[in-house]
Amino acid sequence: KDLVHNDFEDMFNADEEWLLDELMRLPSVSAERKMNAMVQRIRLIKVHLCLLGQIRQQMPRFFGQGRARQNVLNNLESIFESVKNQYNLSEGDMPNLEEFRQRLDAYEDFRVFPKLDPEQLEHLDQLWREKLPEIMGNASRLAREQEEEERMAQQKAKEAEERRQREIQAEAEAAIAALEEASKSVTAPTAVASR
Repeated sequence: KDLVHNDFEDMFNADEEWLLDELMRLPSVSAERKMNAMVQRIRLIKVHLCLLGQIRQQMPRFFGQGRARQNVLNNLESIFESVKNQYNLSEGDMPNLEEFRQRLDAYEDFRVFPKLDPEQLEHLDQLWREKLPEIMGNASRLAREQEEEERMAQQKAKEAEERRQREIQAEAEAAIAALEEASKSVTAPTAVASR
């Protein structure tokens, strides 16, 4: 729709272009955010697997379960540090120590935790180091293709609208010309008759 006052037309057009660009980039931004969340979850799974595997290793098979359990709860900070160093984990990936201790305390027997499987860790590492970037690259490529298709569709719609406006303008000019011609033919005999 045309503006009532054209003082800010350039600003409005620039804002409209910026907004359309932002809307077109939403799919790729959303995909990137989802991939980052997935990487964070994978890293968190790895941390928990390492922690729980280490805790299970410290539990005896037959006797002394209660004492070993209490020892784990009391020395959880050193277990965290040991796991972090042994598996080269980031401090930011580690769970909150006290919250982890509270949740751990809800378990009577730490032997229910899974044994640490190095193949699982390798699979998780491979997933977030190799597979997810590959998926992200494919998602980015698809998002760019989709953006290009949307841009082309918008361009075609804009061209169609401009063509329609030119046709309307031409029809209006033709109608005005026809009215002027009709008014000339109507006024001409009147002028002759009045002489």
